[in-house]
Amino acid sequence: MGNSATAKIAYGYDLGGDADMGGWLFTYTGEGSPDYLKSEKDPSPHEDYDEFDEDLYEDAKRPEGLEGHRIRDFDRWDAEEHLKRVLGGLDESAWHDSDERRAAWHKERERIEKAVAVDFVGGGSEHGTNWILAAWSASEDWGTRVHVDFAELERRRVEEDWDAKLEAAVRALEIKPMGAPGWFVFARYG
Repeated sequence: MGNSATAKIAYGYDLGGDADMGGWLFTYTGEGSPDYLKSEKDPSPHEDYDEFDEDLYEDAKRPEGLEGHRIRDFDRWDAEEHLKRVLGGLDESAWHDSDERRAAWHKERERIEKAVAVDFVGGGSEHGTNWILAAWSASEDWGTRVHVDFAELERRRVEEDWDAKLEAAVRALEIKPMGAPGWFVFARYG
């Protein structure tokens, strides 16, 4: 099985990517050091240690805050969990209690994922990824063609208030994208 290209279209904010992908296109506006962002002050597992050691990296001291420091890395998985906690009220401690509570927690988690109403959509390759914080996205595999009804998508954008959903996510993440929300067409290879 080999790699292939996937075409993507999304409505949202372009968050950029790491230095190899042109850099991040947002700033952090909050206080402290959230798990989903790493700054140039954070220890790097690839720069600070000869070999990557997960325990050493996790135990390394994080900076007091990210204010005024360039963002080096963005962890989409931690950012998604952060949005689920802040926007959806996710309480991950509940699932440890019993099988019954665990089943209820999984059902609640599905509700929360729908309530968050945004997703991180990546483009690029295994060598680097650019991220879109998207209120809507679609993708098509190599070799397919799709007619895009932009009038219908614009109607949905307004009717479903995608801009408000994006703004809620930006506030919850405490970031300020450098551009306005818009339509992006991009590719993913991998």
